[in-house]
Amino acid sequence: MKKIKFIIFNIFVIIHTVFIFAYAVETKNTPASVPPSSAAPTSVQPQIQEQVQAEKMPDSNYKYYPLGKPDPFQPFMDVDIATKKKEEKKVSTYPLERDEIEKFKLSGIVGDHIQRLAIVEIIDEGKLKFYPLLKGTHIGLHRGKVLEIMADRVIVEEPDKRKTRRIILKLHKGNEVKP
Repeated sequence: MKKIKFIIFNIFVIIHTVFIFAYAVETKNTPASVPPSSAAPTSVQPQIQEQVQAEKMPDSNYKYYPLGKPDPFQPFMDVDIATKKKEEKKVSTYPLERDEIEKFKLSGIVGDHIQRLAIVEIIDEGKLKFYPLLKGTHIGLHRGKVLEIMADRVIVEEPDKRKTRRIILKLHKGNEVKP
């Protein structure tokens, strides 16, 4: 019986001390204000109210000086570097995709209206080289594609950034062979 009384008493003491500490923390966090019915002089009340309002209002004399600070509206990465990385492409292993389309010269066209073969020439490393073109062959740095081979010209479609452009390689009159 004595043990039960001792345990109950200890629980009561613990609960009591917890409430005392909670009340102390609560009164510490609340701002000190003078109630209007107190015996304090009336000149003290406006001073306290001014202090409370001054604590709430931000400093109106603050000025922002951006010198030495980064612009928050600029991207973190340099845009020029990002576009340069996109433009850097691997050199193709295919010889037709190593140069611009305009550097190729149409040398000849053989075949009939059903299927034709075109021959283009380019000077590569000081040597004149010839390459065959069929419909659907890729040519140029920007992966242009041969759309059509006619009797006197080759039409190449090259994808650009937003649209495709058509390039026409014409057969020179001195190279033509009349059937």
